[in-house]
Amino acid sequence: MKNIFLILLSSLFFLNLLSAQEKYQVIGYLPSWTNWEVEDIDVNKLTTIKYSFLEIKNNHVIFGRNSSKYTFLENLQKLQELKQKNPNLNLVISVGGWGVDGFSSASANPKHRKIFARSIANFLEKYQFNGVDIDWEYPLSTAGGIIKSSPHDRENFVLLIEEIRNELNILEQKYKQPYTISVAVGIGANPLKGIDFKAMELNVDYFGVMAYNLAGVFSQKTMSHVALYKDNNNWSINDGVSLILNSGINPNMLILGIAFYGRPMGGVEGDSKNGLYQNFSGNSGKNSATYKYIQENYLKNADFKVFFDKKTKSTYAYNKKDRIFVSYHDPKSIKELIKYMKAKHLGGVLIWEITQDSDDKKLLSVINKYID
Repeated sequence: MKNIFLILLSSLFFLNLLSAQEKYQVIGYLPSWTNWEVEDIDVNKLTTIKYSFLEIKNNHVIFGRNSSKYTFLENLQKLQELKQKNPNLNLVISVGGWGVDGFSSASANPKHRKIFARSIANFLEKYQFNGVDIDWEYPLSTAGGIIKSSPHDRENFVLLIEEIRNELNILEQKYKQPYTISVAVGIGANPLKGIDFKAMELNVDYFGVMAYNLAGVFSQKTMSHVALYKDNNNWSINDGVSLILNSGINPNMLILGIAFYGRPMGGVEGDSKNGLYQNFSGNSGKNSATYKYIQENYLKNADFKVFFDKKTKSTYAYNKKDRIFVSYHDPKSIKELIKYMKAKHLGGVLIWEITQDSDDKKLLSVINKYID
């Protein structure tokens, strides 16, 4: 467990993080498999970059996927260049992601937890990161083709986080600086069953709420994948946030996710003007579409009409001619999301992911405009 000094040190560090953006964080995921250059990243509009993802092998963390242009290691070196451009930028390494196996095993017993936690601490020390993000999708679940899960995942996850904190405490004492732990959590009722928020609260600096993917090719009807509020009894971001806050944790520990991508749905049936809540038969060739793609390939097409749903506070576009529906965030829906985040006293926003923005960084600029 943390000693009193380290608790205070970590708390002060976290408060300093929040004060960098009027007490709100602006955190951006940066995937290892995307091609990006140092000049592409506006580090002055971010408080933290989460480089993703490390994967797990034999209870150790290992490098994840390369991009087509750079290796994982080359991108690690480029991250230090970003840090030079903004010394206040926090660099966090994210472990896991959709379809990554190994968490259940790594958390299953004290020996495995020690190996896993120490490998994380070694990585942070070697590559000069400020913290680690644990993105286990999801405890208790075999979603995404995960091979192994356990009915003990929920309680083992708490013990895993404690062991990681123990290892990071050693680094804090060695380097006289704090190291953060964050946990990415799903927005749905089932994924949230695997997270014991109160038990983790002491050892976690914040939870990143993946407030997206509420709809997709798995849905029965066309609807928004980023609906802030409920409509037609569909699950919403507010439902998930409310469920988390019912655990009794400090709202400031929640960082609210913002998707920089949309979910296209094709073969929409019916004669609806806006295409909402209709049967559909596919994904129109793309399971997801970046905001840049939506802007350049959908919104510049006169057949796409843009709608803003006042009930769910979400944006979508519909091409009645080609029967394509797509839900996504735009400046209007982001404004509503940030207003909600502030009203709920949450700690900031989390972007998946920053390279999906338009070339002029429109969505990131909008976030910075409204979060101040």
